Amino acid sequence: MSNYHTKKSGISEEDKLLFRNSVKGVTPLKQDKVTHRKPAKKPPIKTPLPSPISVPAIAPKISENVSGEEKLLFYRPGLQHKIIRKLKRGMYRPEAVLDLHGQTSQQADRAVYNFVTAACKRGHRCVIIIHGKGKSSEHGTAILKSHVNNQLRQQPLVLAFCSAQAKDGGSGAVYVLVKAMSKK
Repeated sequence: MSNYHTKKSGISEEDKLLFRNSVKGVTPLKQDKVTHRKPAKKPPIKTPLPSPISVPAIAPKISENVSGEEKLLFYRPGLQHKIIRKLKRGMYRPEAVLDLHGQTSQQADRAVYNFVTAACKRGHRCVIIIHGKGKSSEHGTAILKSHVNNQLRQQPLVLAFCSAQAKDGGSGAVYVLVKAMSKK
């Protein structure tokens, strides 16, 4: 037998025959994939609402009404796509939670402003705001969701926000990425 190499694989026929003889009788495994378990996520830390701060005169006007099932997404120009993708996938653990159920739109505006400001001061980077889907409102409209959507877009401390994963409230909640407080 000649010891030449084939053009396709670069392995000689002699080496191929030797390999076949050495693995004769070996049964292939049915599955050779290893499954890795993801560590359980810790639940977010519930933070009490900060003391009321008056909302600046730039109170948001509802310019865009959104439906209860609509997915929200907003980010400031220049934010890395990798960060946005991680936020959308719920990969940042929310460090504080604000639940707006049962509040009026004015109360919600004030609470959102205070919550985001306090989160920034505390050094929180990701928080979650639960606004609901508006299913129990008079006209079935997502009034609080629309208010939160508009309020967060106007707050300079907010880098990005998007609808949460189903496990965290789905389209009834938003993950909010907050600016890091500069150290002076």
